[in-house]
Amino acid sequence: MITDSYIPRESTEIQQAEDQLKLNVEKAWAAKLEKLPTTYSLDYAIKREEEVYAWAELKCRNHAFGTYNTYMISLKKWKACRELEASSQKKAFLIVGFSDGAYWLQTSSVNIFQLKMGGRSDRDWSVDREPCVFFSLNYFKKLQF
Repeated sequence: MITDSYIPRESTEIQQAEDQLKLNVEKAWAAKLEKLPTTYSLDYAIKREEEVYAWAELKCRNHAFGTYNTYMISLKKWKACRELEASSQKKAFLIVGFSDGAYWLQTSSVNIFQLKMGGRSDRDWSVDREPCVFFSLNYFKKLQF
């Protein structure tokens, strides 16, 4: 099935999980996460007071960390992380909530990755497939909160 119409990307459950992950990050890093406009392609600015000191993309997965030996993220999101870090001189983080805990990495620390087509395979929607970056889980650190 090919469709160009709007497809909701996040269910209510995923949005609730992301909201909880946001609160956990704020607690762990003593910071506030402010939602960015969609034109930025990343989810949040990480702030102390009003000063932005980093960027974050939050993802929630319904499987345990280590279920797969690589992590997959869209090239569009990856590119946004790298470009915002380069242009603002502020770190960009990928923070992922798995079913057994939250993990994070600074995207510029990932120097070995593969670029392949990826995405959802449980529907026959052409917009679910896109270029994706795949890298080892070894880059992640567990979020302590």
